[in-house]
Amino acid sequence: MDTNAPPSPLAHLDHAATAFLQRIAASARDYLNAHVSFVAEVAEAEVVRATAGPAAAAGLPVGARFELEDTYCHRVLQGRLPEVIYDARVDVRTRDIPLTERLGIESYMGVPVTLRDGRVLGTLCCINFPPEPDHRARDLGFMHFLAALVGDELGESLRAHDLRMQRHEAVHAVLRAGGPRMVMQPIVPLDGGRAIGAEALARFDLPVHATPDVWFHEAHAVGLGIDLELASVRNALPLLQRLPRDTFLSLNASPDTVAHADFADAIARVDPSRLVIEITEHAAVDDYLPVIDAATRLRNAGVRIAIDDVGAGYSSLRHVLQLAPDIAKLDMSLTRDVDRDPAKQALVAGMMAFAMRTGVAVVAEGVETAMEAQALREAGVRFAQGFAFGAPGNALH
Repeated sequence: MDTNAPPSPLAHLDHAATAFLQRIAASARDYLNAHVSFVAEVAEAEVVRATAGPAAAAGLPVGARFELEDTYCHRVLQGRLPEVIYDARVDVRTRDIPLTERLGIESYMGVPVTLRDGRVLGTLCCINFPPEPDHRARDLGFMHFLAALVGDELGESLRAHDLRMQRHEAVHAVLRAGGPRMVMQPIVPLDGGRAIGAEALARFDLPVHATPDVWFHEAHAVGLGIDLELASVRNALPLLQRLPRDTFLSLNASPDTVAHADFADAIARVDPSRLVIEITEHAAVDDYLPVIDAATRLRNAGVRIAIDDVGAGYSSLRHVLQLAPDIAKLDMSLTRDVDRDPAKQALVAGMMAFAMRTGVAVVAEGVETAMEAQALREAGVRFAQGFAFGAPGNALH
């Protein structure tokens, strides 16, 4: 037995799927009054994935791995053993199998676990239960019913696992290619004049049709969010060379990335006074202290802090209160059609009252029309970005 099983989709089941397998194993054990029951994956080896009863003491802990030829389960799936053996120590088909003696198997019942597409994943098994040959059909019917439930549940989990692996590989492909391509969109005064800075925006050229926010969301979902954000930051910094020296470049980063040790290293070689870090995330931050410490160090070095997507949800407002930014960027959900929506006008006015009392500069994002720009200007907003002033590109227009 080897408890170090190779990587497998079933080795990465979430808590709900694992708990479901354990309940199924327990149901099988209770029904047959068996000593031990278990769900086994059968692939390159047999690996125990869930158990009920004193499985570890019986030599069947979760993660236990057996060579296929040594196992009952493999032989059942091959048709070399029946699904029920009532006296394994006497039956000529099982008495000489080493596991019969090693695991103390007296009786065995095992049925295939099959996905809806026909793939066989393994078996649902019980060992050492009172032999009742007269109830063979009934007992096997119940075990097959439980195994079908397992197949349905694992099918859903494996589809989720496959999707996660596809997303993981897509993000890895971007990182292997050097990270996303970066463009910039100008940030301009609403009362006229040339741009005061630009926001760096990521563009993904791989043939996967998803918007940048989806790419970053899925990168974080598969554990590669910080890597993708750091690659974006590094790729964005050369854009500073295309900007006038009295303008700034705004970089997007989530709280976790800002607090990461590699973030400060990534921006260490550029003039901090020309950088704005837009802290963006729509999920709540559990512990603000690391983010506050990182933002304080950045601000002490001369970097300005902005909060992105203000007004889009509770998290961005909490960022404003916790991090005391230099700049608040109004989300496009507030600026879109603001010239025609009194409720949005009231929200913008409220944000401007807060900004004036706290000394926060406000930039309106996603401004697309001259009417929106006029309404924002009348509300006291001084700066904006959006297609009304220039599309993202390789240079300021």
